Amino acid sequence: MNNFKIIFFITLLYCQSVFGIHLKMQYAGNIGVVSVGIGGSFFNEKLNIYSMFGQINNSLTDINEQIICGGININSPKLNLYNSINLVPIFIGFSMNYHLGDDYFVSLPDKYPDSYYKQTALNVAYTLGFKVQWKNNFMKPVENAEFYFQVGTLNSYFKNYLRSKFEEGFIKLQDIINLSFGFTLYF
Repeated sequence: MNNFKIIFFITLLYCQSVFGIHLKMQYAGNIGVVSVGIGGSFFNEKLNIYSMFGQINNSLTDINEQIICGGININSPKLNLYNSINLVPIFIGFSMNYHLGDDYFVSLPDKYPDSYYKQTALNVAYTLGFKVQWKNNFMKPVENAEFYFQVGTLNSYFKNYLRSKFEEGFIKLQDIINLSFGFTLYF
């Protein structure tokens, strides 16, 4: 375990020196009630790449789930609001989410006939949101911090919505959309 910590710390230092790292914390969305992660920024923060771990807790539901994801956000140009406060009026994001656990699968378990169920472990998520960023001048090594708000959906939800729209017509757009917000620290 100590070797893992040393390798993880060296990896963080390397990533920070190459492209800068950021730490994220998010509430709600497609990756659990609370999720945390790490990422990097490229092209003057126009592109963010991240990985996160999310948890759905037994105290809130009858289930206990863990989800990991890797994603990318593409940010619009920043607008300066006041001194060191900027607004990113829109960002779009894509992520690949993987549900951990025995109830989820990528390939159909042998106990089911072929095509009985579709895979449930992997989902593509789409997000759209905005960010408010501020330059940190008092708490080093943090360079910037941001608050973000986003709406999102999963590919399977969106496909079912479209199918319903043209066939049965009973799934509403608000049934497939989720809201989330989070906080990011840039180092």
